[in-house]
Amino acid sequence: MEGTFIEKLTYSLGVSVVAMLIVFAVLVILMYIIKFQSFIFAKTTKKAKNEKSDESTQVVVAESVEEFEEIDIQDDSEIVAAIMGALALEFGTSLEGLNIRSIKRVSNSKWNNLR
Repeated sequence: MEGTFIEKLTYSLGVSVVAMLIVFAVLVILMYIIKFQSFIFAKTTKKAKNEKSDESTQVVVAESVEEFEEIDIQDDSEIVAAIMGALALEFGTSLEGLNIRSIKRVSNSKWNNLR
């Protein structure tokens, strides 16, 4: 390619601009492909979350009760295991789906009358 410096500069700038436009267009196309995929996978994720939320039911017992009786128990792992087993049977889920954060004895409970 023979020509003046200005002609070479103009040609190289034109090639650079065309290359940048191609790269920009490909990036925009990729952006829309990713958005479309996230739209498709959002539906399947919502279904999976709904099924998973049914399994991971959190139980809150006696929120409105103000008085709690504290009991000092040396080995409470058996009690926690029994409570988790009863809750798993009640809700029909597996033990992995349950998350018990705290267990407190309540003084005015229906269970106290069963003794």
